[in-house]
Amino acid sequence: MTDASNSAYATPVTISSTMTNGLVTGTKVRVLGTDQWLSTTSYYDSKGRPVQAISDNLQGGLVVTSSLYDFAGKVFSSFTHLTNPRSGIAPDEQVLTILTYDDHNHVTKVTKQVNDTTPVIVSQNTYDELGRLKKKVLGNNLEVVNNEYTIKGWLSSINKDYITGTNTEANHFGKKLGYDAGFTIPQYNGNIAGVTWKGFNAPIARDYGCGFRAILSN
Repeated sequence: MTDASNSAYATPVTISSTMTNGLVTGTKVRVLGTDQWLSTTSYYDSKGRPVQAISDNLQGGLVVTSSLYDFAGKVFSSFTHLTNPRSGIAPDEQVLTILTYDDHNHVTKVTKQVNDTTPVIVSQNTYDELGRLKKKVLGNNLEVVNNEYTIKGWLSSINKDYITGTNTEANHFGKKLGYDAGFTIPQYNGNIAGVTWKGFNAPIARDYGCGFRAILSN
């Protein structure tokens, strides 16, 4: 058992504990064709939540990942420290990840910081009234993903305006799913009747219709 921190090493344990009964505290994996073994040691807090994992990597270094939790038990941040003695460019890398939540415990923002660089927002999420992911913005508007759903909650489209060429945001892909309309054989049980999609810089959109065999019964 240990507390999370940014240290590359776990807090020394001076007494044994039975609170980890049933929890994986260590694994060993052998590299095929060699006698090299990669070990992973896992540490938990007093609530049984994983707070730190120390793993050997193939390059002879370590990967140490530590996690912090908020009062409600959600991961607030994680810190990964990676060492690679074989690298002459980046032998020591540190990545801090911070998660931001809304009042309904949905992740609204993911921020990352590499070493001592300026923190960067890598994604921002917006949700609808039912808690479904409505919009995701990646990086500094590198890609915007807009989701729409049917009245039954099924995903109906991703960036549908990109398919018709009416998009006003940064999109690289668009897709529409048809269930009970838009294709030759409509489906009313949740099966997808067909899909329309358009890739990045594609001149036209493409369609693919689906057909299903009847279920035979004795």
